[in-house]
Amino acid sequence: LYEFSAVGGGVLKRPMDVAVDITNCTDLAAGDCALWVTDTTANLIHEFQNDGTFVRTVGGSGAAIGGLEGPFGIEADGQNVYVADTPTNQIKAWSKADGSYLGAWAPVDPGGTVLGKLLTPQGLDLTPSGMLYIAEREGERISQWSVSGVSAPQNTELPEVSGVAEVGELLSATDGSWTGTAPIDFGYQWQRCDSGCVD
Repeated sequence: LYEFSAVGGGVLKRPMDVAVDITNCTDLAAGDCALWVTDTTANLIHEFQNDGTFVRTVGGSGAAIGGLEGPFGIEADGQNVYVADTPTNQIKAWSKADGSYLGAWAPVDPGGTVLGKLLTPQGLDLTPSGMLYIAEREGERISQWSVSGVSAPQNTELPEVSGVAEVGELLSATDGSWTGTAPIDFGYQWQRCDSGCVD
């Protein structure tokens, strides 16, 4: 019927998956439904109207909050968009209302045997009742999660790092305080802070 590739001032680089979001539309043929597309090379998620009109982009590359490293499968419900970020072994979520990043679930399970953790998630399928099915390539399994009524982690007290940031010195960190649906796991990652940074 038609094809499209324009994204704002650019084009899609490697679209990998499409989620047809019919939760807030009246007629798919009328062109008022949303399409969510993962762009694996660009590490972005794009929203289109289903007539191909570009709406907005979320995500981005790197270690920043909400960053992606190779998004693959995508699904959407009435409130959120869920993305399988395969290289980080996580499911990440964004709010459809304002595009804000909600959080990430399921740190890596190296052996592919631990419930609630993932190993190279790729394909996603979401049922109307809020059950998310996840195909794990290296985990060689299908995981089933309930995303109905699940709230993403929200920070209420910032973590703290103490010690001397020099080679050979020991640093320690607190987890801070978080709200959200348990269990909540924590990971730590060093990031370079050039001159002038304040965080």
